[in-house]
Amino acid sequence: MIGRLLGDQLQKAHQSHVLQSLGITTIVIGLLSGAGYISYALHFQHQQGQLQQIRDLKTTGEYDQCINTAKTFPNNHAELYRAAEVLLDECQQLQEQQLALEKIGDLKKQTSYDEGIRQAKAFPEPQSSELYQEAQKLLGEMLLAKAKQLVEQGSYVSAITTAFEISSDASVYGDARQFISDWSHRVLELADEQYQGGDLNKAVEIAGKIPENSPVYAQAQEKIKQWQAEWKANADYLKAAETAVSRGRWNEATAATNQITTTTEYWRQQKESITQRANAGKVEAERRRRQPLNVTGRLTNGSPTRTVDDTPYRDHTFVGQADQTVTITMESSDFDTRIFIVGPGNQLLIENDDAFMNGYDSAIRNFTLPTTGTYRVRANAYTPDGRGQYHLLVNTVGSDR
Repeated sequence: MIGRLLGDQLQKAHQSHVLQSLGITTIVIGLLSGAGYISYALHFQHQQGQLQQIRDLKTTGEYDQCINTAKTFPNNHAELYRAAEVLLDECQQLQEQQLALEKIGDLKKQTSYDEGIRQAKAFPEPQSSELYQEAQKLLGEMLLAKAKQLVEQGSYVSAITTAFEISSDASVYGDARQFISDWSHRVLELADEQYQGGDLNKAVEIAGKIPENSPVYAQAQEKIKQWQAEWKANADYLKAAETAVSRGRWNEATAATNQITTTTEYWRQQKESITQRANAGKVEAERRRRQPLNVTGRLTNGSPTRTVDDTPYRDHTFVGQADQTVTITMESSDFDTRIFIVGPGNQLLIENDDAFMNGYDSAIRNFTLPTTGTYRVRANAYTPDGRGQYHLLVNTVGSDR
C-alpha cells in the first residue's frame, strides 16, 4: 500500500517535470519566432523606404541616381524587387528622353531646325509629361524659326506651310497665326506684282499656292478669277485691234483699243503701243490719201526707153479712188521732163510737158480719176539724152476711204 502510493507520487512528479520542460521550450520557440518576425518586418519596411526613395528620385528627375539605386535594390522581397525593376526601366527611359530633349535644345541653338524639328516630332509620347511638353514647346519654336528663315529666303508659301504645323497649344501659336496672315498677304502682293508686270501664269501659280486654311485664300481665289477674266477680255480686244491695224481699218482699231482696261502697267503699255500704231497708221494713210506718191528718182543709161522715141523713163504707182482729183508734178534741174498717167486698164489717160515757165518741169493739174485701182505715173525725159535726178509728186483731194 505504502509502495503503491509512493509510486503514484513519483509518476506525478515526473509528469509535472515533463510539462514544465515543454512549457519552457514553447516559450523559447515563441520568443525566437517573434524576434524573426520583427527582423523580417523591419527589413521589409527598410526596403519599402528604399523603393520610395527611388520613386522620389524619379519624380525629381534625378535619373542617374534613380538608376543606380534601383540597380542595387536587393531581391529579398519579390514584390518590392519587381517594383524596383519597373522603376529602373522607367528611369532609364526618362534619362534617354532627357538626353534627347537636351539634343533637341542644342540643335535649336545651332539653328539646325530641320534636324531639330525631325527629332522633336519623333519624341515619344509622355513617359513624363514635363519632358514631352518641353519637346513640344521646342518643336513649336523651331517651326516658327524655320518659317522665318524661309521668309528671309523669299519662300513665303513654304514658310506658311511650315507655320501651319505649329500646334494650337504651342506657346508661339498666336505669333504663328499673325505671321501666317502677314505672309499670306505678302504672297498675294507678289502674285499681283507678277500680274501687273504682264505674267498672268506666274501670278496664278503664286496665288494658287496659298493654302486653303490661309486667311486670304478666298481673296486669292477671287483675284485669280478676276485676273483671268480681265486678261482674256483684254487679249481679245488687243487681237482685234492688231487685226484692224494690219488691214488699215483705223477706226475699228481705235474702237477695240478703247475697250482695253488699264488696271495694270502691262496693259497700259499694250494699249498705248497699239494706240500709237493705229494713230500713226491713220496719219500715214491720210498722208498717202492726200499724197500717194512723193519720190525722188534718177534716169540713167540703164533706164528703160520708150519704143516710139527712145526716151528714158521710170514708172511709179499709186492707188487711186474713183472721182478723186489729182495733181501731178515732175521737176528736174538736169533734163527736160515729161509725165504720163496710165490707168488700171493700162490705157494712157493724160500726159504733159513744160507746164512751168522754166520749160523743164511738167504738171498735170486737177485730173479726175475715172475708177478705183492702181495707176502708173511714167516719169519720162523729153529727149533721148535726158539723164539725171528728178522729183515726182502726186497730191490727191477727193473721196475718203
